[in-house]
Amino acid sequence: MAPLPKSRVSTSLREFAKCSVDYGGPFLTKQGRGKVKTKRYLCCFTCMSTRAVHLEMAYALDTGSFLNALQRMMNRRGLIK
Repeated sequence: MAPLPKSRVSTSLREFAKCSVDYGGPFLTKQGRGKVKTKRYLCCFTCMSTRAVHLEMAYALDTGSFLNALQRMMNRRGLIK
């Protein structure tokens, strides 16, 4: 990988202060025995300064499901600027 640009590492920020988001999927998942398979989506948050990755599961492609995944990520990693 190439080094990060000066503008992204010039300020000392904590991880995931600035991040990007992307969706992946659908993935078929089954929880428990004898359950039906359901579609789930991978919500990938990437830190812009450290290139760290945080993965969350989104249950659908709607706004409410994304906001739930975002809230779970921010509860663990802190608020995003």
